[in-house]
Amino acid sequence: MKLKEIEGLIDLETLKDSELITDLQQRLVWARYLSGDYDIDGIIGKNTLAAFARFKKDRWLEYPYLLGKSTAAELLEITKPASLIFQPT
Repeated sequence: MKLKEIEGLIDLETLKDSELITDLQQRLVWARYLSGDYDIDGIIGKNTLAAFARFKKDRWLEYPYLLGKSTAAELLEITKPASLIFQPT
């Protein structure tokens, strides 16, 4: 499963789908919530949980360890290729 296929709510603390976890971790790296490729291991650990909680807090999204359709959509939106292009301020 990938983020774009999310239906319902998923508790990250019990998530075992390594494909979904890897997709989530990759996007958290792209969004700079995780620090690098070594954080992409397909396993939910303390770094992934903390990064996901920071992402949700920064985006004013509730329930720090629940992944649902709106959270997935927000993460997909900020990690679209056009969103990743550096734009000086």
